[in-house]
Amino acid sequence: MAYDAPAGGGLAGGLPEFVFAPAHPLAGGGSDLVFEVRELADGTAVLPVYSSTGRLVAQLGPDQPWALLTLRAAREFMATAGVGLVAVDPGVAPGAPRWRPDDLAKLADTISGRAGEEP
Repeated sequence: MAYDAPAGGGLAGGLPEFVFAPAHPLAGGGSDLVFEVRELADGTAVLPVYSSTGRLVAQLGPDQPWALLTLRAAREFMATAGVGLVAVDPGVAPGAPRWRPDDLAKLADTISGRAGEEP
């Protein structure tokens, strides 16, 4: 079930304090994270967040990179980015893009600058 987190950032309706958001490091290195905003069927932008890694993996797959943050921080980051909806534990369409092992390898290459070596 998906919920819109309260605009004030407080917890309501049993929403979790901490969530797992699909996110990955910015390609090319640095400490910035890219949060993976998705679109609902009507075109509305949403950041899906999950109350556990198990729920995230069930919807987005085992290769999905993620970040742990508070639900309040997720709402604040998305509001700053112009995304007004954060959905908790949403379902994802079967055909939605999912990370694969080779996607992770390519990202690792862009971060480290050299394939197969530690950054």
